[in-house]
Amino acid sequence: MPPSLGNFFSKEFKDDYLGKKISPKCILLIKIPEFKDVNYPKYAIIVCVSDNSNSIASVCINTDKPFTNNCITITKKEHAFLKYDSYVNCDFISEMKLKDLTAFLEKYPENILGEITDFHHIQILERLQSSKVIPVKLKRKFGLL
Repeated sequence: MPPSLGNFFSKEFKDDYLGKKISPKCILLIKIPEFKDVNYPKYAIIVCVSDNSNSIASVCINTDKPFTNNCITITKKEHAFLKYDSYVNCDFISEMKLKDLTAFLEKYPENILGEITDFHHIQILERLQSSKVIPVKLKRKFGLL
């Protein structure tokens, strides 16, 4: 396997870079463990950090609109990596340990694809807060109440 560009940077530089890039609104290309039947990478957006700062919550980007219509639309025009205009599903959140995410992105920093706008971030948070599917305990953990 050829070396990645990341191999040419010091660990300190990469840690600093990741510290600046892993934040709410960050769009990542990752394989979400809960989707065992999906055998392709999914795009996810980090939306908030847990109350103890050990975990992040993310939402999925899908090409199909959820049947509940609890979503926002993001366009290919705004995000060139998308093949189609897509939907951010606001019915569910995926939880991931921050240390696991950081370890993954240290190996694959190219999977950080950009950020959503402040407006989209606010829309997602509002829709997550009003979701009837997300358990109260999880909403509380991520400051969505």
